[in-house]
Parts: sequence; structure tokens; C-alpha cells
Amino acid sequence: MKTGKILLILFVAGLSVCARIMAQAPAEQKPTLPFSEATMRKLAEMASIQAQARLAKKRKDPLGVKFVKFAYHLNPDSRRLLLLRGQLKYNIKITPPKEELTEIEFLSALKKGVEILGEQKKDNCQHFLAVFYGMIREIEPSNEAALINLMKMEDQGIDVNLEKLLAKNLNDINDVKFDPKDPRYIISNVEKSMAVPADQPWTNTWIKVDKGKVVRFSATRTWGFGTGPFPMVDADGFEGLETVKKRTSGTGMTRYYKTATIRKKKKTSTVSRKYAGGRSPNFGCLMAKIGRKTYVIGSEATIMPQQSGVLYLGPYEWDDYADNSGQLMVQIEVTDQ
Repeated sequence: MKTGKILLILFVAGLSVCARIMAQAPAEQKPTLPFSEATMRKLAEMASIQAQARLAKKRKDPLGVKFVKFAYHLNPDSRRLLLLRGQLKYNIKITPPKEELTEIEFLSALKKGVEILGEQKKDNCQHFLAVFYGMIREIEPSNEAALINLMKMEDQGIDVNLEKLLAKNLNDINDVKFDPKDPRYIISNVEKSMAVPADQPWTNTWIKVDKGKVVRFSATRTWGFGTGPFPMVDADGFEGLETVKKRTSGTGMTRYYKTATIRKKKKTSTVSRKYAGGRSPNFGCLMAKIGRKTYVIGSEATIMPQQSGVLYLGPYEWDDYADNSGQLMVQIEVTDQ
């Protein structure tokens, strides 16, 4: 029997045994990693063989280098991998591996790993699912299952950047956790990128933030606020936009209307007021709301919420949202410090 098939059989057997052990383990003894060390070593060995085969033909083969990173992520102490890394670093000739292992066999092992991880449905499997799907996509760029599941995970706030995932220490992995009462909401520390449209007051981020956490924001792209004199603007909004206060006849209500005058670096808005954190908003800037507290965000901000609650994002607007257009892309990071 070929070496590749033997490795594949051993790897699949290890996955199955590990899955049964995890299913029988008490909840309070949930292991840090979903696979045994033996299983991790087997998969790292398979990746190293693939890397060696590719790099022997072309030293800077992109997929070969990715295989090296994947193997290092799972088992950095592998003798074969250490030798291969040394040969790359010191420009020493790399010889093809003696073992026979096809790319299809390695891909089959990755897909079996995804299948086992999906059956476990454990929080600590999310990192490995993202890594395995990422590696599958590297080998088969148009793999539909990988593409669909990576997008689903990204929408849930799970980091799917393969380079960043492979750079993590396995002992420091903290997967995204969801509210057991409503699994749509993230309740753990998280990094998430999402679109925030200008034509609605608040967009739900599906993140619940605890009081005292640190939340960092970074926004790119532009959005617009009606026709006429208003150009597209970034998350900082219009600096020094004048407004006109007008009492609607017969109703006793006061409304504020945007004027055509925009004066740079001069704040003259009659409706400007300070929000939580002490900042005053510009018309059209990015805002955040947690609980009953509202925060001015702009293009970049770091806040420590004064209340716990769901995080919402939206534009600073006091008139008609229907004629607004465009959207910002906002990177959100929730941490302990």
C-alpha cells in the first residue's frame, strides 16, 4: 500500500477516535484542541510531504510555502519540517520526498477533518474549521463548500484570514462564542468587518458587549446624505455644516434642516451636542450605540462602554434617511484591554 494512503487511513482513524472521546467528555473538561497530538502530527507530516514535493520543483512555490505554514501551525517541532525550513532559509537544495502522497489524498484528509469538526459543533472547533476550509480553498480555489462556509463564518464575526490564523499559537486560540439564548449574537471578544449603510438609522452588528470591555473601530469608504450640495463623505462626516432651525407651523414641533453651506474646520451646527465619551458629532459621521449610550466614532475610535448591550452602528442624521446612499466598511474589535 502506498505511503500516502497509509497516512490518510491513520489520520482519518485518529480523527474518528478523537471525535468519540470529545463526545464522551464532560462539558467542564472540554479540551483546548479538538484533535489529539498524534492526529495533529500526522496531518502536519502530510502537509510537510506536500510542501517538500512542491518546493523541490520551485523554491518559492506559493502553495508549497502555505503547506509549510500549515504544518508549522500544527506541529512546529517536526524534524522534517525543521529541515525543510532550514533548507529554505539557507538556500540549500531541496530533494523530492521519498513518500508518495498526492494532493488529492491530502485534500481528502482536510475534507474528512471538516466533516468531523462539523459533527462536534464545539466552539473550539471554529478556528480549525476556518483553517481547514482555507487550505481546501488554496488547493481548490473554486470549491463551493469552502467558499460558502468561509462567508458564513465571516458574517458571524469569525476570523477567516488564513495567514493570520496560521500565525496564531494553538495554545492561545480563543474562538468566537455565541449567546446560548440567541446564537445570532456574539458574546465573546471578536474581530469583525461589516458594511454599515447610510439609509437606515441603526445597523445591528449582532455583537453583545459587556460594560468595561474595550471596543475599537476603523471605518473606510464613503456614504452620501441626499441630493444637491452634499458630496459623498467619509466616516468623519461634514466638518462645520450649518443647519437651520425651523418650527413647523401648527404642530409646535421644531425640526432642523440641512443647508447648502459647508465650512471646513468650523463647527457651526446648532444641533451639535456631546455624546458619551465627550465628543460632538459632525453631520454624516459614524455613530455607535450600546444600551442607552451613544458614541461618536468617525473614521477611527476606541471606546469603553458605560453600559452592557447590543452594539449598533449608524450615521449621524436628523432628517430623512431615505435619500441617503452608500455604505461604510467598519472593522470592529472587542477586547478586554
